[in-house]
Amino acid sequence: MERLFIAININEAPRLSPLLKNTRVLLRKEGMRWIPENNLHITLRFLGSVSSDDIPKINRLVGQMAKEFDDFYFQLSGLGTFGTRVLWAGVEYNPELLELQEKIDEVLLPLFEKERREYVPHLTLARIKHLDNKNTFFKIVDANREAALDLVHVQEICLMKSELRLAGPVYSVVKKFPLHVHEKANCH
Repeated sequence: MERLFIAININEAPRLSPLLKNTRVLLRKEGMRWIPENNLHITLRFLGSVSSDDIPKINRLVGQMAKEFDDFYFQLSGLGTFGTRVLWAGVEYNPELLELQEKIDEVLLPLFEKERREYVPHLTLARIKHLDNKNTFFKIVDANREAALDLVHVQEICLMKSELRLAGPVYSVVKKFPLHVHEKANCH
């Protein structure tokens, strides 16, 4: 059994990167587990523990869907939190991103139940274990809530493996699925 999810990997984020480095410095004394920049991603669908027999089926279903889905852009914007558990960068409303997530849910129905929770696209930056100074933490988040961050061009989605380790999860690409790329993609 492998712990799998489908995601959009964020390979470059020139505006997010300095904000992330600065925020890490400001919050260095807090009990936070930061996601390494090379592991940043937008989860489209968490699959959980998957039998190795099902991986070729997932590859076939998602691969076929991806070929028929056009590349697109989405905008990362501002910091936010899920209470005092997760620090994230937001994603501006994007119908293509939501449609992609819905199509992934649809094609995987033969293997997985439809996700019950509403999909909230976000880029997890850190998991919070404890905060000694909540006021400082929320001041930093509030000061960056409206930060204009990166425009991300989505040309592929990935089946990812998550290995849980003491130092935090390690993510690796199992398979890449290219989207149908236009020669002149619309930039929103």
